[in-house]
Formats: sequence, structure tokens, C-alpha cells
Amino acid sequence: NYFNSKEELYLYVLEGELSSYVSAVHKAVDDHIDQSLESALFAVLRAFADTSQTSRILLWKKTLLMAVSTVDESIRQSSRAVLYKMNLQVVEIISWLFAVNNLDMNDQKVIRFIHSYYIFIQSVLEWVLLNEYRMKKNEEIVIGDLWDKFWNGSKLE
Repeated sequence: NYFNSKEELYLYVLEGELSSYVSAVHKAVDDHIDQSLESALFAVLRAFADTSQTSRILLWKKTLLMAVSTVDESIRQSSRAVLYKMNLQVVEIISWLFAVNNLDMNDQKVIRFIHSYYIFIQSVLEWVLLNEYRMKKNEEIVIGDLWDKFWNGSKLE
């Protein structure tokens, strides 16, 4: 009764859920700002890959697929706009974290690392969805192992 269409309701829910990701990233950075860059980035990964929020991860994934599908153009454009806004906010937070750690945001190595990191987060979310049953038992170990492999394989130094 409060929305003009299903699409409007969907976009409202989507914006709320994706804004929860942004809030979780803010909190992770705020809680780890006095620690190493590695600790802060790992906390951001954990905020994204929170397995208690698999419905949110699934909504994010379905929205990504819908944004490139052949559904109604207006809903596609609206979904893309919401995803784009969230991505910009998260990249801004991560970039700020790098700047606080005195890393040159114009350095191509830093820029490539940030892009790789964001792709890594998306890959972990895919993995969480595909392996939800494993995650319930070994979440800390699995995410920690994935992080160690990423961090040690793509150090900034």
C-alpha cells in the first residue's frame, strides 16, 4: 500500500540492504583504524562476508545479475544506480583508509591493489554463497585462509 509498484518496493529494499553494507564497512574501518592496514582491510572483508547475512549477499548477487539481464530497462537502470552508489561509497571508504595509512592514491600500484581487493571481496561473496554449508562450521578459518592467500599474494610493498 505504501509503494506505487513492485519495482519501487524492490528498490527500497535494495537500497536499505546495500546501505547496510556501507554501514558495516564504516564500522569495520572505524573499529580498526588504529590497527594495521591489513587488519582494517580484513575487517572490511569480514563485514561483507558476514554469513549471518546470506540473504543480503544473495540479494546483492541477484541484483548484479539483473543489472545486466534483459529485464525491464527502467528497473535495470535503477538497480545499476543503486549498485553504483554503494560501490562509490565503499571505494571512497577504502580509499580514505589507504590515505590515512599514508599511501599515495595516485600510485598505480595502490590503485591496482584497491581494484584487486574489491574484486577479491566480490569473489569471496560468491564463494560464501556457493559454500554456505561449509561456512557455518568453519567461517573464521575459511575467511582467514582466503584472506591470508590474498594478502600475501598481493602485498603493496
